[in-house]
Amino acid sequence: MGSPAGLDVHRDTPVEPLHTHLLGVVKYFWAQTVWVLEKQAKFTVFQARLNSVAKSGLNIPNILADYMCRYRGALIGKHFKTISQVMSFAVCGLVEDNLQNAWLAVGDLTVLLWETEIVSMSTYLKQLRKCIDSVLDYAVTLSPGLLTEKNKLHILLHIPDHIARHGPALLFSTE
Repeated sequence: MGSPAGLDVHRDTPVEPLHTHLLGVVKYFWAQTVWVLEKQAKFTVFQARLNSVAKSGLNIPNILADYMCRYRGALIGKHFKTISQVMSFAVCGLVEDNLQNAWLAVGDLTVLLWETEIVSMSTYLKQLRKCIDSVLDYAVTLSPGLLTEKNKLHILLHIPDHIARHGPALLFSTE
């Protein structure tokens, strides 16, 4: 049994940002950051900082820092969306520069993936590809095994093609 005429399942099934980015990339960086903070006995300082982050200007619900830190291994998409936007501030000075800069790149990627209106597709896709490359560069620098063990990092590379074909990622999001 073949595919219907004109259907290319690889091109016509877009990459979903919730499962690929939030529950993939952000979750991987979160796990690594938690490990580093616990190893350096800085997790309580991080938790206090996360509690003090002002959410004004961010398109996120309340930052449930105590909950996210207590149940750090059982978070869901909305928690990872929040984390992706505030981590670079909360970990400032607590982790090495590479990890903090990785969070800046992850935050930038989150913003680009949740863009609902794309004015210039070519400019947007160029910026998106550059941001994805940056996230992948940090992944390979901080934890090279992620690239071979976690296919979601590879799948990120397909997002620009799917956005060019189907429009903003949120239009094919299942959240």
